[in-house]
Amino acid sequence: MADSTTANRAAQTFQDLLANPYLRKLAQDPEIRDDARIAYDAARKALDRARQADSLGNAIFDDAKLHANIAKAANSIADARERLVTKPKRHPFAKAFVLLVAGSVLALVLSEELRNKVLDLLFGAEEEFDYVSTTGPLDGNVADSASLGDEA
Repeated sequence: MADSTTANRAAQTFQDLLANPYLRKLAQDPEIRDDARIAYDAARKALDRARQADSLGNAIFDDAKLHANIAKAANSIADARERLVTKPKRHPFAKAFVLLVAGSVLALVLSEELRNKVLDLLFGAEEEFDYVSTTGPLDGNVADSASLGDEA
């Protein structure tokens, strides 16, 4: 029974860790993991070098290898942080393309002349059509004359 509660707690902890976007990105991006590993190794070497020194003060101020290891660790941490925090860049033309499409649609909606030109290009020029009626207009006189013909 203790095993199942321990497993449940471990599963819940794992789910909580996956919910964190920074940890998820750390797990997925190999460059961030490499930077973290390099920073850890450089910091470990700097700490070992400082421990081996006779005087910690002299090592901090005078040891060039210690300075190099600390600088390497700091640079790797800065690189990893930058990769964790920055969002992936969008394509540089994406915003311009969206503006172009939106402007084109707006121009078509607002300009009847442009809309007619586009329709003519797509479907061909519209033929002029004049309708001439072959029947006469329906007036009261026409109806009266028809009824007169029935009486005769």
